[in-house]
Amino acid sequence: MLADDMIVTGYDDNGFPTIYPAFPQQKLCRDAAIKKGYDLDKLLYIDPDKDKFAINRQDIFSPEPHRLDFAFQLVAYNPDLEKNKKYNNKVFVEKLKGTDKVKVFTNQLFLGEIFHQIGFPPEQFEVCLNTAKFCSVYKIYRPIGLDTLSEIKEIIYNICKKQDESYVEILKDAIFQKTVDTTITEEINLPMLYQFGSLNKINVLCSSLIKNWNTSSDSDKEFANMWKIESAGAIMKEQQKRQLLKTLFDNASKEGLSPVLFKGYVLANLYPDFTFRNSGDTDLFIESLHYDRMVKFLTDTGYVQAHYLDTPTVHMTGNLEVDGHIHSGD
Repeated sequence: MLADDMIVTGYDDNGFPTIYPAFPQQKLCRDAAIKKGYDLDKLLYIDPDKDKFAINRQDIFSPEPHRLDFAFQLVAYNPDLEKNKKYNNKVFVEKLKGTDKVKVFTNQLFLGEIFHQIGFPPEQFEVCLNTAKFCSVYKIYRPIGLDTLSEIKEIIYNICKKQDESYVEILKDAIFQKTVDTTITEEINLPMLYQFGSLNKINVLCSSLIKNWNTSSDSDKEFANMWKIESAGAIMKEQQKRQLLKTLFDNASKEGLSPVLFKGYVLANLYPDFTFRNSGDTDLFIESLHYDRMVKFLTDTGYVQAHYLDTPTVHMTGNLEVDGHIHSGD
């Protein structure tokens, strides 16, 4: 649990929507509190008009911010109205796209009624736009007068589970360079797939899958194009980095030094092409006997040692920035 009604939204370090916790308190109507087995005499009565009680939920409260992947809006309908009889007292779900996603968030802003009258401040509208861009949004319609809580919970769980499984399948297809099953692409949010690809070091592989990705969303088309351009640049950077490392190793050899590449750069050779794995730094292993000489060699070459890290780290800035973690060992 993060909040009962209002939450604060923002962005994490990667620019993805994040929600922040409010208070470890939940408000329940009298009938809901009784149904859950609470002793009303031990609860704080906070709203006589709506007949609501406050419950301390410290036991399930999460004090940490969380990424916002899904948004579900509950909409109640009157099953007795002629226009609603076609729904047969059923709960049903609608997945929103485009401007309909944005409206869900603009309609839920704190004091949103005022904004609808005087206009939205650009920064507020941008938050709604970016939030809608990066998460999946659904409307769940429920009939008034029926207890549909269990059914709604199951629907939400299945939607989240299905989308998570779709991400896993597409990441597997990317790794093995298989054709994507188009039946699952509708469950995928491209910006979120981008994040998963980045975390798993397979963003370039994933981008190759979206070349022929059919999407009717202009924002998805724009994002996919950005992704492709970024991937092409990442491939070029890895090619340049390899040439830079080759020169570095040739010069080290002339000094009688034999550093060994390990970790990420070795794993890159398992990819269809080594440039498909984007590395943030390059890890080197050097025998402890030659450790000081290696650090001096790198310093003389133009690297600057970062003393604030537990393990000596050197990096060089120039046309490219190459980081090298020097691990001493036998």
